[in-house]
Amino acid sequence: MKETTIICILMIIIIIYYFNNNKDIAYTRSSLNKEFYLVRNLPDKKRAANLIARVVKDLKKLVIRCYKDLKRGLSEDKKMKLYIDVLRICLEFSKNLNPI
Repeated sequence: MKETTIICILMIIIIIYYFNNNKDIAYTRSSLNKEFYLVRNLPDKKRAANLIARVVKDLKKLVIRCYKDLKRGLSEDKKMKLYIDVLRICLEFSKNLNPI
């Protein structure tokens, strides 16, 4: 009898956990670049998706600018070259992402 009660309580906890956690996040399309971003399901989720899109756009600009400076020889620092290479790899990786 105790085992059945424990199993029922565990099942109820799992069901409640499942239904509560699946409503916290949602894919939302940004109006800036028409990409989908995973954001919290709150009233300002559109604003959050637009903010993420703006950050992604600015980071891409930064990577491109640093990469061009490196190619022109404006940056000779080894740490800077490593940093730019990492950013370039991240940029290439982000192009291959397809969330949906």
